[in-house]
Amino acid sequence: MRRHPAILIAIAAVTLALLALLLTLARSYSMQRLHAKCYFQDAQGLRAGDEVRVAGVAVGSVTGVRVRPDLRDHPAEVDIIIDTSSGIKIPDDAVVSVKTAGVLGQSFAEIDILHTTGRPLAEGGVLRTRETPAMTDWLKCLANIVDHKPCELQAKGEAAKPSPHDVPTSK
Repeated sequence: MRRHPAILIAIAAVTLALLALLLTLARSYSMQRLHAKCYFQDAQGLRAGDEVRVAGVAVGSVTGVRVRPDLRDHPAEVDIIIDTSSGIKIPDDAVVSVKTAGVLGQSFAEIDILHTTGRPLAEGGVLRTRETPAMTDWLKCLANIVDHKPCELQAKGEAAKPSPHDVPTSK
């Protein structure tokens, strides 16, 4: 049985229209996401799938955590993705720290945008980090207080962004 050429043309046109729609949707979805990296001395249990928050609101997720022994001062490389569909723009001078939800809760990456004045972070940009005391540090401090000893809990300093020659390209 032979098909009429008009039917074949109509099927081809519908198929092309659907393909164009799918490509447009995929492109707009990927354009509403911002990939970035940050480097810590200690990732404190942060892992892929953990939330990324700004002002306590979930705006993305951690997509990967790996050790970079070649970066001795900040060997924990964290890849994050931020959903920008709501129009959020992360300043390039924002600072990321690892926090914990409650005492024994899940770790998450918190982006601090307070006091920022930078331009919007570019795709694939690197954010500075601030090391925070780990839960074990808090427990040691509490034990010292119970023993009437001084608590020596100190937040570690803020890390500068690694310069391009400090961060080798990923392979």
